[in-house]
Amino acid sequence: MILLTSLLTGAMVSGAQAPLTDDYTWEKHGVSISHPADWSVVQKDTVLSVRPDALDVGDGRGPELVLFDVPFTRPNQLFTALSDIMRGSDATFGTPSHGSFNGYATLSAGMTWTNPDAVGTITLIVLDEDTVIGVAYVVRTSDEAAYLPLLQAMQASLSFGAKAAGLESSISVASVQLPQRYVWEDTGLVLYLPDNWMVELDPTSDTETLIATPDPDAVTGDARYHILQAATLDSVDDMDLREVAEAAALEYTLTSNLEDISVNGMDGVTYEMRDDSSEPVLHLRPLLLVLPDGRLSLLIFAARDSAWESFRPVVSAMISSIEHDAVTSSLLPGDSTDTRALVSRAPFGAPSPWRQDTPEQFVWEEYGIGFTLPEGWVDFPGDGQEYDIALVSP
Repeated sequence: MILLTSLLTGAMVSGAQAPLTDDYTWEKHGVSISHPADWSVVQKDTVLSVRPDALDVGDGRGPELVLFDVPFTRPNQLFTALSDIMRGSDATFGTPSHGSFNGYATLSAGMTWTNPDAVGTITLIVLDEDTVIGVAYVVRTSDEAAYLPLLQAMQASLSFGAKAAGLESSISVASVQLPQRYVWEDTGLVLYLPDNWMVELDPTSDTETLIATPDPDAVTGDARYHILQAATLDSVDDMDLREVAEAAALEYTLTSNLEDISVNGMDGVTYEMRDDSSEPVLHLRPLLLVLPDGRLSLLIFAARDSAWESFRPVVSAMISSIEHDAVTSSLLPGDSTDTRALVSRAPFGAPSPWRQDTPEQFVWEEYGIGFTLPEGWVDFPGDGQEYDIALVSP
């Protein structure tokens, strides 16, 4: 992150907007970006800087857009990765928010600088279970009117090859904000929802049912008919996920093939179908997930068939952002078998606190381990040699 910090900590003069006539593809990840003809892409190691040819951007205040690798980061570690970047930067960061970009889960935050004043945005993008990249841009406040729309257009031009096809949004760029975080305690699932959505739980059935909908007083038109309904199912030992999904779709009209999916480490199957048994005709996208405790969770996203395409990017974003609460399930399964040390002493010269969700709760995101800490305790990162995390008393 040292190189990224150097690119983002520095002068910029005003310039005119230009059309995005040239394309560049980051072959390593199949990510393409469009930029003006008088801008160039400069690559150093795992960082790509898109900058104007005629300007010196060496002091990190732009105008500049940067693409970079976020190594050793899994989808459920975005907050940790962003915290590391924040700690190494001289910028002031806004509150991070989950969202989706072209169907890929994201975590974004605004950035501001002083002396000289500048603004920007950083976004971490989950490409797959093992790959996270970042995109950030910066521009001086005095040149914001001249360059900010251009930088935003360049970021909006990002494309990810064929991966966003299939059941994901057909819109070339979909940026969806999901500011509401809801923990479904019965399953441990963490759901990120659009603004003005409400959640109700119905415990009267055999299994608790969750229903999430927009507040009818806050939305109009077809958005009033958007819905997420979810329930848990006992695992069926003699049926695989696809067989369970096919059984759930028997009374409906399938409009897509069944697609295997992995959502932050949880295996699943998703597909689309239509319920035309009555008016209005509904378009449905079920998602069947295997929970860490072995149960199955069936989530069904629905909207009027005539309005599905406008709801599809929101559904893709909500699915991509689903997590499992590490506090509810004290240990999440992972691919690594490493043994990591935890110590209860503060090392000499320990840095300022790294992350503490609340005064009493800490989550080690790398392995999904949750701790309840006494009031005033803090956590410090280690160097990976003597220890990895220290939990320290006041």
